[in-house]
Amino acid sequence: MPLIDVVFLLLTFFIFAIVLTAPVRVMEITLPEAGASGERARGSVVVLSLAPTGEIRLDGEVVPTPVLRDRLTALQESDEPPQLVLAIDREATVGDQFELLDTVEAAGFREWNFLREPGER
Repeated sequence: MPLIDVVFLLLTFFIFAIVLTAPVRVMEITLPEAGASGERARGSVVVLSLAPTGEIRLDGEVVPTPVLRDRLTALQESDEPPQLVLAIDREATVGDQFELLDTVEAAGFREWNFLREPGER
């Protein structure tokens, strides 16, 4: 009887090892340290904000989700693409946050900054 326990233990180990070696699609984000002095923004700055209700604003103007990608793509393809700053409310759902980040990435933006509250660590 103890031999069957060992066999099942080995089987479980190998199954978990195979599952953990599967590739995972991860969005790479480089976050600067808060308060660190970095390069100043060149050109214009566009603020994209996400409210707890899921409402998205582009420079203060409410933008429906289906239109957002087209607007961001147009900005990215302009002669001098603006610097994108994301202002995401801490009460916004994680699903809405990832949907917004996927839309930003699909529009061609590869670099953006996060706006945070002063004094936040």
